[in-house]
Amino acid sequence: MPATSAETPDPYATGSRIRREVLGDEHVNSALSNWPPAKPLFDLITAHNWGSVWAREGLDRRTRTLLNLALLTTLNRPEELRLYVRGALRNGCSVEDMAEVAVHCAAYAGGPAGIGLMRAVHEAHEAMPAEETVSAEG
Repeated sequence: MPATSAETPDPYATGSRIRREVLGDEHVNSALSNWPPAKPLFDLITAHNWGSVWAREGLDRRTRTLLNLALLTTLNRPEELRLYVRGALRNGCSVEDMAEVAVHCAAYAGGPAGIGLMRAVHEAHEAMPAEETVSAEG
């Protein structure tokens, strides 16, 4: 990674921290992340997507997470969508928040897209311990 000065934050280090907070250590430490041919790709994504875009102050992490759910739903990326739904639950998004995103996606990207997100939300919610999820009621 390029050198940074004391006053310029290192986008890779910042991105690595944010990526771990959102997606969890288990995902970040996955086999693909540690596979040498994939290293340049993950370095790029960590520094740019996570260290530059996710680190910006313009939107809070919860809003960025909900945007990602809508984008991944619309792009029909179910594997990444499941990952980001789990991240959304860690980031303070409730099941009800994500259900609203599913309705919105169904209106603009079609019923199957909305159902795909709702299915991912249901699977993640069922798999997570109750104390780790957030509800709109509290």
